[in-house]
This record gives sequence, C-alpha cells and structure tokens, in this order.
Amino acid sequence: MTIRGAIFHNPEFKFHDGEIGNKLLVLLNTPSQNESCLFVKTTTKKKDKPSIVGCFKHRHEGMFFIPKATTSFPDNTWILLFKPYEINPCDITQKNGWNEVGSLNEKIMKQIIDCLFKHHEDDISELHESWLRPPYTASIQKLKEKFNNR
Repeated sequence: MTIRGAIFHNPEFKFHDGEIGNKLLVLLNTPSQNESCLFVKTTTKKKDKPSIVGCFKHRHEGMFFIPKATTSFPDNTWILLFKPYEINPCDITQKNGWNEVGSLNEKIMKQIIDCLFKHHEDDISELHESWLRPPYTASIQKLKEKFNNR
C-alpha cells in the first residue's frame, strides 16, 4: 500500500498535453481500494520561480518550494500544485516505468495540501477533496491497515 507523501519517478510520464517526459511526482492521497492516486508534478528548473520556502503563488499557480537536501529531494524542488493527475493504482508499476524513490513526512504533506487548497480550492472536485481531507476516522483506519500489513 502506497501512502500520501510517496515520491515516484517515471522516466516516461505522460503529461496532460500528451507529451512524454522524465518526472518526479508526489502522491497527495493514500488511496483506498476504490480510489485512484492523485499526483502533482515537481520541477527543479528555477526559471523565474522564487525560492520562497514553503507555500506561495506564482503566475496564478500555487507552488510549494523545498530546498535541496532537506527531504528526499537532492535538488531545490518546486511542487507544482495546479492540474493534479488522477492515476489508477493498477497503472503504477515498475513495468510501466514507476519507481518509488522517497517520501515526504506528514508535516510537510499537510503544508502541501493546505497550500493546494489555499491557491486552488475552487478547482478541486468534491471527490478529490474527500481523498485529500478524509474524515478523521477513515485516516485512522488507513493507518491501522498499513501497519497491520507489515
């Protein structure tokens, strides 16, 4: 079972526009059996993005900046919170190019989710909101299942 905060690498990731590229993605939810995985992409290309640690808005898009070597990311990394990717868990396999390469702790993930809602709340569907902010008891149950499976 993959939990929220997992960082995946996919060298042949298919973007919304159909382009294929090498990408690191962050899992925003801990999917239950009937849920898809919700990912956001990352970038290490600074271009004109500010290096403001944490949550900020740049060109009408929410982002979250993590300085290099403070987490599983070896380089300065911007988590791009707009246009998440909903992916069926069955498609997230090594055969399909997916490899889990690290994770972000729950404190950072809470900040990232809060940032997503701060800057893109109107763009988040009710379904995705239920995955990102599940009721407290559902979260406890997911953790219980995770630790019982070890």
